[in-house]
Amino acid sequence: MTGSSREVRLAPVRALSSGRIEIPILIDSEGDEGGLGLSLNFNPEVLVYQTLTEGGDLPPGSHFVLNEREIKNGRVGLVAALPVSKAFEKGRRELAVAEFILAPHAAPGETPVTFSAPGLGTTHGSSRQRTSKRSSSLSSASVRMAPNCKIW
Repeated sequence: MTGSSREVRLAPVRALSSGRIEIPILIDSEGDEGGLGLSLNFNPEVLVYQTLTEGGDLPPGSHFVLNEREIKNGRVGLVAALPVSKAFEKGRRELAVAEFILAPHAAPGETPVTFSAPGLGTTHGSSRQRTSKRSSSLSSASVRMAPNCKIW
């Protein structure tokens, strides 16, 4: 799978008027991905985790499972498994949306939000395979806080 353009990334941060921060998790799909597992890492002293919801491009019938046991340590796990013989459509797709609020005493500046991942699953007919580390990549993002706690 050399030369793959498959990538999981964080989209630009959306700051909502309610004070919530939304970070879409995107996949640049090659059209054969049947599942994905990852951990989203953040600084819990700066960002307070609220929820991780299904993205708009996750097909009906998909399984969306969260592991929220490590939230206090700044990590939430996600597994998204599409129905058998289904795959993401080729192109950029919204897998999930992470929602945070700023911690009450968060200092101005940037804080990273990163991934660690066990891997992507591809589907060929009814069999699923894990892709090699060379065929997929992960991109991180930063949340920047101004002195008045607005997101830029």
